[in-house]
Amino acid sequence: TLQQQADSHALLLVEVRGRNTRLQAELDDLQEQLAQAEVAVSEAERAAATANASLVGAKREVVEVKMRLAGMAGEQSKALVQLGGSGDLLDVRTQELQGACAALEAARAEV
Repeated sequence: TLQQQADSHALLLVEVRGRNTRLQAELDDLQEQLAQAEVAVSEAERAAATANASLVGAKREVVEVKMRLAGMAGEQSKALVQLGGSGDLLDVRTQELQGACAALEAARAEV
């Protein structure tokens, strides 16, 4: 009968509305999760930019120190030659400079 059909449609409508309410709640929850994820990504990007700037600065400092060390080694070598100094002293100083370069490289790798 028409009454049964109307009742059936009314029950179906209640069920659909309930489903729609649940889906809307899920959608709202997902939108909140998305907003939180976007904030986290933004913060991570800022942190990465800061870390990258620090890394670039550290690399620049390593290059500058290497250049100074190379200059010092060259000056020492010239001085030893001019003074007729011992090659052993030069070898010791060269090893010290190489050790300092290795330490700088290790520090740069940590940054």
